[in-house]
Amino acid sequence: MITKEMAEKRLEQLYGAIGRERARTSDRRNWCITVLLACLAASASGKIEVTSLQAIALPIMPIVLFWLLDGFYCSFILRHQSRAADIERAITNETYNSIDPTECFWISGYDKIGFKEKVGYLLAALFVHESVSVFYLVLLVGTIVFRVVLR
Repeated sequence: MITKEMAEKRLEQLYGAIGRERARTSDRRNWCITVLLACLAASASGKIEVTSLQAIALPIMPIVLFWLLDGFYCSFILRHQSRAADIERAITNETYNSIDPTECFWISGYDKIGFKEKVGYLLAALFVHESVSVFYLVLLVGTIVFRVVLR
């Protein structure tokens, strides 16, 4: 049985994890832009012979890879937010003693999630979560337009 204090403590832990992951998101995006600019510079410098298809594909690869990486970590954020919402609801409705501790805590909680649900969180993070999808779509479209204009 979970007490109100235990539920509030877990809620604080989830808020902390969400905050840390969001801070790391900007680091991943900074790395993506750095690698993207390096690929653009390398393909546009003329020192490396690349076909026009390779010149477009080279900068797109890091965008896709970082998009998947960012989506993977954002899926954890979405799961944490879902858990936090459940705990908030239980505290608000004063039903926190009905929370199953095995679903609330780290390791045992993730064992309760099926593969289908994990894939659902990943797809939501990649294509629905606006901070992920918009950022990488803008990068992708901008890179393609940039390469076509430089051609």
